[in-house]
Amino acid sequence: MIASTHKLHTNAVQLHREALMQNVKARGIGTIAGYNIAQTLIHIVYVLFITSNNGGFLVASVVAHCVGVVLVFRSQRQDNNHPIHTLAHAIRNISSADEQARKDWHFIVRTLRENKTTF
Repeated sequence: MIASTHKLHTNAVQLHREALMQNVKARGIGTIAGYNIAQTLIHIVYVLFITSNNGGFLVASVVAHCVGVVLVFRSQRQDNNHPIHTLAHAIRNISSADEQARKDWHFIVRTLRENKTTF
């Protein structure tokens, strides 16, 4: 139960960070809300167990928290890519980009040409 709460929390935070980099319409807020609801329900059950004053459960919860953190962070996907990889991916998909992304791309190309940038 504790490990699953760690996994849900980490996934929710990861999706939240990724969503903030996307257009508002493409953010998938329902998924983030679903993770948070599931995490809250598990937390409520967890608190009910804790309030039963069971010493063995308290010790097990400390160990489970530690194990949960280790398991989650071993399986967590990388947070970001190298900026060059991200730029190359964006250039490959420029035809499906929104209008602001195309304007930004034209600005970058124009700036490189005007400054006579060589590689």
